[in-house]
Amino acid sequence: MAKPSIFSKNYERRMKRRRNKIIFTAILAIVVAVIISFNSEIKNFNLTNVKDKMQAWVDSGNQNEEVEEVEQVEETETPKTPEKTYIDINVAEGIVAKAEYIEEDGKKKFVSVEPIDGISFNISPLKEQILFLDKSQNLKIANNEGVIKDLTKKEYVSQAGQSFPKDRILSSTPTYIWHSQGKFIDDTKIIYVSELPYFRNDGQKQFVWLYDLATGNENPLWSLVGNQIVVGDIVPDKGIAITVNGVVFYLKADGSVSK
Repeated sequence: MAKPSIFSKNYERRMKRRRNKIIFTAILAIVVAVIISFNSEIKNFNLTNVKDKMQAWVDSGNQNEEVEEVEQVEETETPKTPEKTYIDINVAEGIVAKAEYIEEDGKKKFVSVEPIDGISFNISPLKEQILFLDKSQNLKIANNEGVIKDLTKKEYVSQAGQSFPKDRILSSTPTYIWHSQGKFIDDTKIIYVSELPYFRNDGQKQFVWLYDLATGNENPLWSLVGNQIVVGDIVPDKGIAITVNGVVFYLKADGSVSK
């Protein structure tokens, strides 16, 4: 009878089974010896019954071990990972964004968006809208049903009434910042960084623009102007962090700015 390896997963159970078989064999040998010694007195002794009863005892131990093994397997089963749910959003012609969402209180709540080369995105605080910005500096917003709306400023009209179309400006000056770093402040207001309302300044002046989703009004914030602007994340009770020329400011949805 081969001894199981100590590195076996069921080493203890196999050793127990092995001991039971050894004990069974030893007891059976003793019974046989006794029967032979006292054959004249116990001629009618039924050796088969003894063997059967002892075998049943060993088998019962094996059955208990098998039940324990099944229970252990059931306890260690790994729960299945729920399938992810996506909604397709047509960001531009031939470009579809796959947005993952969960159902919460009967509403779709966005979790993430699969990366797309040349397109950045930002999910609103309530997770029911996504703001998209593509490499052509088009700014778009999608709701939790996948319906998308174009927020891109197609042209800038000066106070004198002169029109500056976006496509013409970017064609003549590819490095010009028209829309960049679009982000939500809350679910009704977004911001973006632009060189508007000035042209031909080689990026030396950048402005933070505040866009009201409810009214469509957008205006530059004259207190947030610099040659290097970085839009950060929303900080509770302060607003969204905006670094202007190395100085951190906090902008709230009502347009108020603090340090």
